[in-house]
Amino acid sequence: AAGPTGASPGWPNCRDAITDRGGLGMINASAARDSGDAPRGLQVAALVVLIAFAATAAGSFWNIVTLRKASLLIAATHDALAATRAVLSVLTDAETGQRGYLLTSDSEYLAPYRTARRSVEQALDTLNSLSERKLLDQSRVQQIQILTDAKFAEMASALEAHERAGTEAARAVIATGRGKQLMDELRSHIAALDERTTALRRDRIAFRLRAVNIALWTTGCFLVIGVLVSAILAALTRRQALIQVKLHEERERLRATLLSIGDGVIVTDARGAVLTMNAVAETLTGWPDG
Repeated sequence: AAGPTGASPGWPNCRDAITDRGGLGMINASAARDSGDAPRGLQVAALVVLIAFAATAAGSFWNIVTLRKASLLIAATHDALAATRAVLSVLTDAETGQRGYLLTSDSEYLAPYRTARRSVEQALDTLNSLSERKLLDQSRVQQIQILTDAKFAEMASALEAHERAGTEAARAVIATGRGKQLMDELRSHIAALDERTTALRRDRIAFRLRAVNIALWTTGCFLVIGVLVSAILAALTRRQALIQVKLHEERERLRATLLSIGDGVIVTDARGAVLTMNAVAETLTGWPDG
């Protein structure tokens, strides 16, 4: 039997796919396949979704790191301001207690002086720790440490003079003005450090606010992108489903058309393996279909 002499209705490409081989129409099924079988659109959409989620994760991580860093820096400025105020307050209380004792010889006045050293050391440890982390002016902190030690030494010398030679001897030590000079220098250094620390805190708070705004904008943008990508993915999914249904219907129509042709028709895949044949081809070849 000869191959088909014309194209089947609805399948204009079938004629090109048929070749005569020994009286049989040989059809390569791959020639009739739609080149759009592979869901390339879905693959692209999935890649876009993956990139969007990866970008979202990276942006979220960056925002968390930035906000955490800003919060730690702000906390450091709070600690520094609290420590400098503690140094000044405790030294003032210690000096007041010392003067009260020197005037009255009542040892109860010495209570603030006796506890001052431990309290000041804790505050100075905080300042030294922050300066070692480059969060405070190290030279300024060292100068505060030196002046604090000198002030305690000056107060101790007045108390020793009182114990050794009485109130007048202690007053003579105080009258030198050394204690007042040390406190004035100490207040000056602490004021300068506080001014710088307050400016840093203000800058860091502004930086954290910008980071929060960026985080909000980034989250909003990624949400919009996510909605758009989801809508595109849904549309592509529906389109692909419609294409698959249409392709299946066309294949079934092609199969029915080929099997009803009066000539012998054999359908093969790209490698030449027989997929199906009509009744005429079975009769000519003696091969059963399937």
